[in-house]
Amino acid sequence: MRKSTGLVLSLLFGALSGCVSIPQFQITEQDKKVIPSQWSGSPALETSKAADLSEWWSTWSDPEIARLVAASQAANTDVRSSQENLRYAQASMTVANAGLFPTLDGNYRASRSHSLGHGSNTFSIGLNVSWTIDAGGRFASSEAAFSDYLSSQASLGEVRTRIAAEVAGAYVNMRLAQKRLDVAQENAKTQQEALDIANWRYLSGLVPSTDVDQARTSFEQTRASIPVYRAQVMQYRNLIARLIGTTPEAVNPTSTAPIPQPPRNLALSSPGETLRNRPAVRMAEAKVMSALARYAQAKSALFPSLSIGGSFGLSGPIMGQLGEWGTHNSNGFGSLTLPIFNAGSLMAQVEQRDAQAAQAKIDYEASLLGSG
Repeated sequence: MRKSTGLVLSLLFGALSGCVSIPQFQITEQDKKVIPSQWSGSPALETSKAADLSEWWSTWSDPEIARLVAASQAANTDVRSSQENLRYAQASMTVANAGLFPTLDGNYRASRSHSLGHGSNTFSIGLNVSWTIDAGGRFASSEAAFSDYLSSQASLGEVRTRIAAEVAGAYVNMRLAQKRLDVAQENAKTQQEALDIANWRYLSGLVPSTDVDQARTSFEQTRASIPVYRAQVMQYRNLIARLIGTTPEAVNPTSTAPIPQPPRNLALSSPGETLRNRPAVRMAEAKVMSALARYAQAKSALFPSLSIGGSFGLSGPIMGQLGEWGTHNSNGFGSLTLPIFNAGSLMAQVEQRDAQAAQAKIDYEASLLGSG
């Protein structure tokens, strides 16, 4: 009898586990057409093994960029929010994975009852175990949680990359504006001297008044550009301060620093690999995997689920007698749940998840087009 029961349970478990499988997502031929095989317009460009660009800002000539980017990664609210989303996704993945395993609980109980002048004590201690086996829904939930974790990880990478690029771009633009300001101020001094000479020669009758007018026009144009460049310096200074979460006074726009230069030995990889490794594309791909897993999870609800469990414990009127003969007790149970009537809600949920999976695939294609 026990052998036949075990065989039935094994067959049922195998049937439930094989009812639903998670659809596999692969890059389609249409996606491959979107991803370029070589850089257009640059036939002479030779690609090499891609360098590690996870901290590309540290390879620039100006160490101030690395300092500012590090400050932005630690203080920027978008980065901090994405970090908390990643922590939530990691915890959700742990919760989903726990559903694949049996649960074990311990309990202890002490009670006293009194009736008709007589009292009695009861002490019990035991373990309860339970396990639910469905048609792959819990496994699909685990896969969806893992995909959500990858998506959150890619989202954090995208935010980090965006903030780093904004900080580096603002810093380089600030240095460019400072250089233009310095050049404009030097040109203004030179043109002021040229205007004074032209005016002196005009008064001496050596040149016509048009020479004076031309010198004055050049001087006034250069002098008018100085406030513009000075405002640009302050604009980028304020932007850097906002990105690193500090006041503008903490950003020192020293005009003596040179314009930062990128590394000359920057290695490039193939465009297809570059596109697929971009955070936005990886995030879109992870969302497709998550949507497909949730579709499988919704589909598994159409099939039966099996719950099995049991308990083992000790109970008796005296605490010290627990463990003696006659204080042991145990029981087991098994239940099979089969959806019969739900007014079409389960099928509608499958349809919802299928539509979400299709939308996620469209978003993935759009991310490839947008990145290209």
